[in-house]
Amino acid sequence: MRTSTCGPQSFERSHPALYRRFLRAVGFGEGEWNQVLLLPATRAFVQLHLDMTLRSWLEALGAVGPGHEWAIPLMFPHLVAGIEQSQPLDPAALEYFQLHINLDVEHGKALEEGLRRWATTDQHQEEIRRGAHRSLDARAAFWSALSEQLFEDRHEELIRARGTKRADGKSARESNEPRAGGRVDAQIHEGGHDR
Repeated sequence: MRTSTCGPQSFERSHPALYRRFLRAVGFGEGEWNQVLLLPATRAFVQLHLDMTLRSWLEALGAVGPGHEWAIPLMFPHLVAGIEQSQPLDPAALEYFQLHINLDVEHGKALEEGLRRWATTDQHQEEIRRGAHRSLDARAAFWSALSEQLFEDRHEELIRARGTKRADGKSARESNEPRAGGRVDAQIHEGGHDR
């Protein structure tokens, strides 16, 4: 049993268990989430954060605070609204996301204390800022890539309307990336970590 800022929690309410509940609600069979093809942006997001933990603990602090705990309460209400519009689900299936909307505000406050404690020099502030920016840039790249996979036809319309191409210079149809569908986000949370 792990504890968090909200007190003890059983395995059934752990992050992995709540996320698996969501995956089952959207149609995954047990263990199918381990067979999802990862987008390159998903791999890059995970690898960037792993690298940061080895490179600079101050960058990692910036990534975890402003890059994660402060960003999630702003992102997840939109994500939940989009999921609810696209597929009717039992509210219990969305508990993972709902929990983070409030819990990460609390986590963000705790991390703010750490930021105040360690952001005492220009160099420390720059490392923290760099970590936050790197994390948020990687998250934006991930959401863009996921959106392009999920809404390829809509992206093609926008690209044609703007007369532009994707970041890799190809149209979405020219890309060799596998179509992973809505299941791609599952891999981010299935690394076995539990806060």
